[in-house]
Amino acid sequence: FFSVYSMFSLGNYTAMIFMPPAICGMWGVMQCEKNKFLNLKYSISFGVGFLGLILTHTLSLLFSFIVCLLIMFFYIKNIFTFKEIFFRIFFIVLTVLALSAAYWIPMLEQFSVQKYKVSLPYIDPSKNYSDLFEIIMEERYGIFLTIFTISVCIVVFKMKFKKKYNENKKLILFASILSSLCILILLFTCWKWFWEKFGSVFLFIQVPARLWNISFVCIVIAFCIVFSLMEINYKKKFMMGMILILMSYLFSLYYLPDDLNDKRVLYTDTKITDIDHGDGSGGLEWLPLKNGRNFNEPNKAVANDGSGADGIKEKTNTEYKVWLLTEKEWYDIPYVYYKGYHAYLENGVELASDVNHKTGLFRVYMPKDSEDEIITVVVKYIPTVLQKISYIISIGYAVFLVVFIIREIRKCKQGE
Repeated sequence: FFSVYSMFSLGNYTAMIFMPPAICGMWGVMQCEKNKFLNLKYSISFGVGFLGLILTHTLSLLFSFIVCLLIMFFYIKNIFTFKEIFFRIFFIVLTVLALSAAYWIPMLEQFSVQKYKVSLPYIDPSKNYSDLFEIIMEERYGIFLTIFTISVCIVVFKMKFKKKYNENKKLILFASILSSLCILILLFTCWKWFWEKFGSVFLFIQVPARLWNISFVCIVIAFCIVFSLMEINYKKKFMMGMILILMSYLFSLYYLPDDLNDKRVLYTDTKITDIDHGDGSGGLEWLPLKNGRNFNEPNKAVANDGSGADGIKEKTNTEYKVWLLTEKEWYDIPYVYYKGYHAYLENGVELASDVNHKTGLFRVYMPKDSEDEIITVVVKYIPTVLQKISYIISIGYAVFLVVFIIREIRKCKQGE
């Protein structure tokens, strides 16, 4: 609720949808069940979870990966007992990478030619570690979730020692692992010595409290396991669920007025102060790292002598049309430089272009042999060769995967 209402962190809360299938899928794959159809469902859950995480939120992807790695190490014996587990995980990882190729290949290509403010963290994790009081009272976790976490942990460990749950030992053990991880992660964000000593290594985290998201997901999965095993009729379970959702909402309202950003300790030399959002939110972190451009005039091309030319952004801002003086050496176009940008004259002739290394913007050079004083220049984006290859990989593999899954489902049904 905090991510949606207070921050509107789209990537953050969308990623939380994919964390549970990724984590639960990893656990299921490690069990290597005799039921082939069940194994297929776990594999799909694992794959869909990580595919969604790659496409939504990088930090959530990293945190989920670490939790899955810990689960894998906990069940490491199973890999040596059932060798097909290793090959299944390898195939799922290959599948996720292939399906998301259209995202990460162009991303790496762009990072090779441009640096962004996000590459230089502006919040120091060594000065922003949490404490127990903050966990209980702060908006991202709070009193309700603290009580909820402790209650789930108590119920899980009680179930572990009750004979009537012996048939569900695997699930109870999984819930125990997740509830333990939740507590350990919360305490880890409060470990003053670690963050002061090694905070500089984990600059990308910025605030250790970001780890609360994955701890919350862990305890919610543990709760769902416990809730499903409770011997209560459907109506009571439904009422309990609705009460918990309502309480969560009401407690969230209590925290909304507070603004945690004012409490954060920033790096004074890298703080983004060019525009009002001092915390770098609203997409400003994706501006070029070094940028001296005034963004109050987003449609103006600026020449080498500082003079400007007003242009028009067309086709939902994907094309830029401008009238430029050929006597100038070059113009900086109001687009952040991407390898796919090209500048053309009206007759289709391409102009020389490059990146302005001081501002990170797209630069167009004027033709020296032009007889016209003013030329019409159109800047448009054309997918690079690597982008096209990445699209072919993703689409081709998606077609292969559909055929493969249909084949596997038929196999499972024939084996029943």
